[in-house]
Amino acid sequence: MQRLYILALGFVVTLGGALGILMYVSLIPFIHYVGIAVLGLLGLGAGCVSLLMAAYTYSQVGVMLARRKQARYCERVIVAGDVVAYLTDQGQLMHLSAEHERAKLLPDQTMVVGAAAAQDDAALKKDVVQLYLSGNSLREIAAMLGISYYKAQKWAKEADIARYGAIEG
Repeated sequence: MQRLYILALGFVVTLGGALGILMYVSLIPFIHYVGIAVLGLLGLGAGCVSLLMAAYTYSQVGVMLARRKQARYCERVIVAGDVVAYLTDQGQLMHLSAEHERAKLLPDQTMVVGAAAAQDDAALKKDVVQLYLSGNSLREIAAMLGISYYKAQKWAKEADIARYGAIEG
């Protein structure tokens, strides 16, 4: 098996060498053009390497400036366990851990219901009950007063319960 490998390797090396010599001999008349092409290829490679070096240098300068800026900010940060504070320019401590926890919370949601809105609802409810007791349909009442059908139905049901009592069933 090893003899076969050595024979195959010898054949490939001989064939490759012969092919290389044949190419060299056939390119002798064009050696000037080949030289110019190789020179262009080397120039292109040198240009790409110089651009790569410039880009690497630029990125390293950016990294160094970022580290310098971070170090300047970290001079004012005080860490004690899980508590982190920042010393402001005025000499006050800003509790960063508390700020972080506060950012997780939603702001207080307060619903403002004015007294006028409650009075308007009471007046509308009275009108709905009067119109309902006079025989108007709930759809007509909702259209006349500009309220939803659901509100008219709810207030009319409350009027029925007040009038006849709760219906059990």
